[in-house]
Amino acid sequence: DVLEMTVDEGVEFFSNIPKIERKLRTLQEVGLGYIKIGQPATTLSGGGSIPKPGLFSLSHRGVLFLDELPEFSRECIEVMRQPLEEKMIRVVRKQYACDYNADFMLVAAMNPCPCGYFPDRSRCNCRTSEIAAYMKRVSGPLLDRIDLCVEVSAVAWEQLQGGEKAESSAQMRTRVEMAYQIQMKRQGKLN
Repeated sequence: DVLEMTVDEGVEFFSNIPKIERKLRTLQEVGLGYIKIGQPATTLSGGGSIPKPGLFSLSHRGVLFLDELPEFSRECIEVMRQPLEEKMIRVVRKQYACDYNADFMLVAAMNPCPCGYFPDRSRCNCRTSEIAAYMKRVSGPLLDRIDLCVEVSAVAWEQLQGGEKAESSAQMRTRVEMAYQIQMKRQGKLN
């Protein structure tokens, strides 16, 4: 079962299918919604000699997860500003200009320092200046466009292996559907 779409949402979704199909082979090679560190910014924004959508537009109306955010190039980090602000991405090249829908939820993860162990000084050997430089790789203007930042502490493996029974997929689906209905009742639309 799929939650129903409005007519406008359906038209928008199905108009993107040819773009999505062209990119699927590449996405399957690296994992859907995943970009390797070191890839060019066009992997995110789209472009090329023949216009192709990037991960921003392929994540339209979905979630784009970027792990190890500070490890991406400055160019990749800065190119995120436009779609987060305008919900679209404009790809301009010499022969063409294309606008792609890019209304996605950005979920990003990063370590507290280059080695990943700060503030545990028994395991972290990073200098204070290295930690500060690492944190500054994510620019202020990008952080201004991120709605929620959460610090998550390390969890011991033993705690993860606890005997608690996990919530079933059916229970989780019920909670997601309830949240969807509350959102629609509150705003008449999704975020």
